[in-house]
Amino acid sequence: MSKVLLTRPTFDGLETSKVLQTFNIESLCIPLLEIKKKIHNPILYSEYDIFLFTSKNGVRNFKIDVKKLSMDKLIFAVGNETKNLLLDHGYKNIISTDGNLENLKKGIIKYLKKDLKILHPTSSIKNDLKNFFFKYQCKYFHLQCYSALKVNKNKSLFKKFMISKNDKIVTIYSSLTARSFINEVKKLDLVRFCKNKIFIVISANVKRELECLGLCKIEVAKKPIENEMINLVIKNYKG
Repeated sequence: MSKVLLTRPTFDGLETSKVLQTFNIESLCIPLLEIKKKIHNPILYSEYDIFLFTSKNGVRNFKIDVKKLSMDKLIFAVGNETKNLLLDHGYKNIISTDGNLENLKKGIIKYLKKDLKILHPTSSIKNDLKNFFFKYQCKYFHLQCYSALKVNKNKSLFKKFMISKNDKIVTIYSSLTARSFINEVKKLDLVRFCKNKIFIVISANVKRELECLGLCKIEVAKKPIENEMINLVIKNYKG
């Protein structure tokens, strides 16, 4: 049977690998992103009305004493995986939306009031969110608590997978990972081998990133969540 290439950061990649093992699916973890915690200044919780988490990395790397959060603070999560991790960390009052920013915007509108302050622990500023909240006269604050770096620390194994006729499935969970993947196949002169792979991606945005590689088979998860990605992997692996 063919292996599945997991390009997620190490921690998430290993978690996905364990799930695939339960279905007797062999996987290969080669992270194309590296997450590094950034030390940030202490946060005065009373200054903010809404805490916004758009990824699990934001939850993992945000330094906070959850017990000090008052019950009137709203916690917004993009995706159930992010919500579940927040619950594990002891957060309350969590409101979750499906895993993309457009759904977040639709879901958060009814909670917005003039001069509300929103804190977003993340890797880089999201100007579309900043502009969105500005339109509703709210104040958006970006807090960099981690960085996401494009990496490939096992180029030889990556190349071996890409040129193999038996290793077919590549999973990509974010647009940034897609851009890292594209950089690698171009640098290593592997673009021509992409047409023989099945790309399983988490969203239409990721699919659009990969379309620059030419005619490739790209399947998009029905919802941008891990379970739907796993379902697609199983379908293509067994098929």
